[in-house]
Amino acid sequence: MKFKNFEEMLMTCGDSLVIVTFSTNLCGSCRSMKKELGEVSSLIGGEVKMFSIDMDKFPKLGTRYGVEILPTVVIFKGGEVFDRIEGVESADKVIARLSTYL
Repeated sequence: MKFKNFEEMLMTCGDSLVIVTFSTNLCGSCRSMKKELGEVSSLIGGEVKMFSIDMDKFPKLGTRYGVEILPTVVIFKGGEVFDRIEGVESADKVIARLSTYL
């Protein structure tokens, strides 16, 4: 799905839980987190919407959300930041954190 901008993406998702991963293609930790988030998606994907932002292409967006470490996962609900995960976490830990918002 394509959007004109980040705000449109958040608005389109409404009150759904939105997981946005800020990463780069060359980041080894980012690839590890992508694998963990793939598992999260397979377990609870119907309950959340997941997107990935390439920091090499959109560095200003990362700056807007205070991304200093890659990967960083920012969790939104209703267009507002609810939580963030910096670095790599297991799928089980991510799901445990998300369960408080589902």
